[in-house]
Amino acid sequence: MNSAINRLGETIQIWGTSSSTDTLGNPTKTWDQDKGTFTGVVGRPKANDVLFAGGKLADTDKTLIAPSDASIATGDRLEIGGIMYDLYGSLPDWRMKQGGTTRYLSLYLRRVL
Repeated sequence: MNSAINRLGETIQIWGTSSSTDTLGNPTKTWDQDKGTFTGVVGRPKANDVLFAGGKLADTDKTLIAPSDASIATGDRLEIGGIMYDLYGSLPDWRMKQGGTTRYLSLYLRRVL
């Protein structure tokens, strides 16, 4: 599956968080830590994608199929075509397994405004 993703996908930038404080000393969170890139297949959500995590409604803008070894973590943001996206869920939610082996990662993305 990873070879198909690499053949059909596009380059996606991973941004991790760093914490600092503003001029008043309040904590702030920014996504400025470059965690590298990977190749993934980006798509539009389908009708059945609105059901997410046990029946909760998900307001997703994009879906993403990523290789099983992509170094994505909960709290990261992804940059696709110059647009930033938040990730739904966590790594256990994203793993698509077959016989105990993770074949690929499947994520839901929401555009950051």
